Amino acid sequence: MDALVFCVLCLLVPLISAEPIRKFHYTCGSTDMIEIKGIDVSPYPVTIGQTTTVKIDAEAFEDVSIGEVLLYVTLNQKKLYGSTKSLCDQPTDCSIPSGPFSFSITQTLPQLIPVLNGYEIEVYDVDGSKMVCFYFDVNVKVVDLPAVVEKLP
Repeated sequence: MDALVFCVLCLLVPLISAEPIRKFHYTCGSTDMIEIKGIDVSPYPVTIGQTTTVKIDAEAFEDVSIGEVLLYVTLNQKKLYGSTKSLCDQPTDCSIPSGPFSFSITQTLPQLIPVLNGYEIEVYDVDGSKMVCFYFDVNVKVVDLPAVVEKLP
């Protein structure tokens, strides 16, 4: 029995691992100050109603002060739902020196959100100006709608 459980786990664990996003598109700003080097989404595929973490690896070509990062769920590049993360705890913590850096955003997708097929991320400086924006497609695991409806109050 233990061998059977182990075999089932061996089959399932790769299905819930992080997935590097290989293709993304810049939608605003420029790559003069910040360039995106990599994106990982975990778990992958994204599942509606569950928590997803998006990790961004980037490089700053000069010292920058990043204030907030917005993560939007999109359908055909139309924004449906968003969340915000501040990258600094205090106004003096916002400075990022030139060189490689990374950050993560965690978002729980509402169970009743329509189908999604991508994310858009907007990075703002401490003054509220957009520094860089980018979009990437994701695979989505479809939830069982009757099971979701049963959970409704």
